[in-house]
Amino acid sequence: MINVSDWKHRKERYEQYWNLENKTPILYITSPKENANYDKSLYNVPSDTYWFDPSWKIKAIRDDFNNTYFGGDSFPYVSPSLGPDIMSGFLGLKIIYNEASSWVEHKDCHLSELANLKFDKENNFYFNKMTEMLKAFTEDAKNGDYIVGMVDLNPGADGIASLIGADKLCFEMMDNPDDVDMMNRKILDLYKYVYTYFDNIVTKYQGGNTNWLGVYSDIPWYFISCDFMCMVSPKSFDRFLDWEIRERAKFHKRSMFHLDGENAVVHLDKILKIDDITAVEVQATPYVHCAKMWVEYIKKIQDAKKCVWIEAKNEEDIKVLMENCKPEGLFIKTWADSEEKVKRIEDMVNDFYK
Repeated sequence: MINVSDWKHRKERYEQYWNLENKTPILYITSPKENANYDKSLYNVPSDTYWFDPSWKIKAIRDDFNNTYFGGDSFPYVSPSLGPDIMSGFLGLKIIYNEASSWVEHKDCHLSELANLKFDKENNFYFNKMTEMLKAFTEDAKNGDYIVGMVDLNPGADGIASLIGADKLCFEMMDNPDDVDMMNRKILDLYKYVYTYFDNIVTKYQGGNTNWLGVYSDIPWYFISCDFMCMVSPKSFDRFLDWEIRERAKFHKRSMFHLDGENAVVHLDKILKIDDITAVEVQATPYVHCAKMWVEYIKKIQDAKKCVWIEAKNEEDIKVLMENCKPEGLFIKTWADSEEKVKRIEDMVNDFYK
């Protein structure tokens, strides 16, 4: 594996994490290597190249990996994506791309008018392009140089909001609840199909997998998200969201719920009651920069016997997490600007648990 000489040991650490057996936190920390020499010609490319050219993507990620110091429990991985609206793209909507972002052209209609939307596997650009990219990454990484992550898929209420817009979905929940259920089921069934299809590609050589969250598992796993839940009451959560989240969690052997910011914690207790959810990622927002705010919620997650994922912005965040949270099932993702600083942070963490 590129710049990782003890991958077997790190893999074992991740299995300990999933089983709440790690005695020190999983520390995903990286920095540029000393004397890093990035190939500047690979950057500032046109948007079509950035999003759709697998040969360029492979050159770019290899350049990045070769110039990265992977400290702690980190490892090189790629998480292919055609944007968060790809489920809508699979159903025939147009996704717009620029050099750094993407968005979908919502349908200005009621959900009942979309009941006949179909997934045309043979002719769908987004599905075929993602298949092409995944196969390219998988073949390039088959000797174990890096891990190929799973595609970024967003079904559920987020998937419906991608079709018609979040504001329109709120009205549909009030005016046409059965149509919301219909579309939720349609998207969920499609999600299960494409996930299974893509997972068979990703795990062809490497067995386990990861995704954009960067947690490895020998047992293929996936994240579960529902950012739209920040817009609904507990009653609406129970009516429209709970069953779909539960079914998604049951579909996966391991899963991590993406708790999107402080506005999502109103539904945390409901999420923790779903036995099939293995872990919870707490996602900081621009309004909450430090880990301290999340400590009480992390404790609640750990008390529910679930793993935790959190990003630490600096060394102080790491100290707060170590001083207030159990190491078992705790994943901390962070970064540094030099190898020397990475090693200092590694020593700080190891010394804390001696």
